[in-house]
Amino acid sequence: NFLKSLNMQLISKILLSLIVITFLTGPALPDIFATILSVILLFELISKKILNENIFFLLIIFILLLIPNLKSIYFPNPFLEFLVNIRYFLFALFISIFFGKNLNYFIKLLLIFCLFLSFDLIFQYVFSFNIIGIPIDPSHNGSRASSFFGDELVAGSYIYKLGLPVIGYYLFLKKFRTFFSLTIIFQIAIMCSGERMTFILFNFGILLLILILMKDFQKILLLLFSIILVFFIMLISSDGVKHRTESFTEIFTKEKLINDGHVAHAWTATEIFKKNIFFGTGHKTFRLSCKDPDIREKVKSLSEGCSTHPHNTYFEILSDFGLLGFISFIGFVVISLMKFVSNNLHNSKLSGFFVTFVCIFWPLSSHGNFFNNRVAVLNFMILGILFYFSSEKNLFKK
Repeated sequence: NFLKSLNMQLISKILLSLIVITFLTGPALPDIFATILSVILLFELISKKILNENIFFLLIIFILLLIPNLKSIYFPNPFLEFLVNIRYFLFALFISIFFGKNLNYFIKLLLIFCLFLSFDLIFQYVFSFNIIGIPIDPSHNGSRASSFFGDELVAGSYIYKLGLPVIGYYLFLKKFRTFFSLTIIFQIAIMCSGERMTFILFNFGILLLILILMKDFQKILLLLFSIILVFFIMLISSDGVKHRTESFTEIFTKEKLINDGHVAHAWTATEIFKKNIFFGTGHKTFRLSCKDPDIREKVKSLSEGCSTHPHNTYFEILSDFGLLGFISFIGFVVISLMKFVSNNLHNSKLSGFFVTFVCIFWPLSSHGNFFNNRVAVLNFMILGILFYFSSEKNLFKK
């Protein structure tokens, strides 16, 4: 009765706001708020017997990813650990049902968050401490700002994933000056963070937005020229940016590529998959399986192939969930993409969310552990919003 008396759209607005704000505090609080929403949804599903295509689709994907864990050589731990991940699927489903008419408000919230974090990153990069006195991370010769996240170098990824929806929103509204200014500010902040893959994905997202929404060739040239100019100014004036750029370009020599850490992780994941083709070794077991002497012997790299995860979502799914999980995951990505495109979300105020979805699941990049709470809350929040607006009754077209 208490749940029935609640205004679910208001609850969604409040808790989603708290999730965004508390991203700055670390993964614990956002995960707690997401879990609360997932529990509320579970009661709603049971009491009101709600069933729609989004619920059916996401729960089927969850079950298909859960099944391989039953066959894990490390059972029952992988099964139990993945079972609790249902909270992320339920969290996305809550948003897909109860997001409501909160888009304009949510964009403003993301704008404030990204501008605040960008300012703090740039401030910390210049003065070696942020606005509340947190010193810059001493590793990497103090060349990478981390803002409120301390020794976790993830601030740039928040700007990229939450900034692209904001940028896409204003570009669709033809507010080019706002779009242009935000693009440059976020670009500089991400460069200050030193997150190279984030920098590439952010610019890839900008390029997609330009291709989808921009028709004015002169404005396109102005934007591209400005982005390149900012990059070279930072490259010339900042030893940190110069060092990160040089170390990245060196990877693409043949010798460096073979011995690159991410390549070693992918190689290790492939060898694990070969030994466990159909069901993999189980959720979050890469860190265990990579220690297998047979696996280590086959990975001919000077870099360490063993880590907590393979640093690529697709290799992670392949090694942990095998062929069944990999096909299910690919099906999830492809069907979701087709659903969003068929509902014209790529050419609407949601264009930035759509592009972020493409970047998150772009295969040719390094990723954090997909079901890590810091990554999962953010990814599934974006998914939930896209699913809400791809529902027939909530269709948000141009």
